[in-house]
Amino acid sequence: MRVAGADDGWIHTTRLDGHTEPGDSGSPVFAEGQKQVGVHWGGDGAGYSRDTPIAPHRQWIMDVAGV
Repeated sequence: MRVAGADDGWIHTTRLDGHTEPGDSGSPVFAEGQKQVGVHWGGDGAGYSRDTPIAPHRQWIMDVAGV
């Protein structure tokens, strides 16, 4: 998947060499293959996905996970 844009609190990705399937929700979304920037939320099974960015939730993640 390739990041196509971000708006309305979502990261939008499009098909690169594969696509998401049922059961992929919760998978990490990486920028340039190294830095996690989001969590997969859902897709249409044909190449378009919607992902939740983690930046707005960083403090909660640190508080709960201790990292």
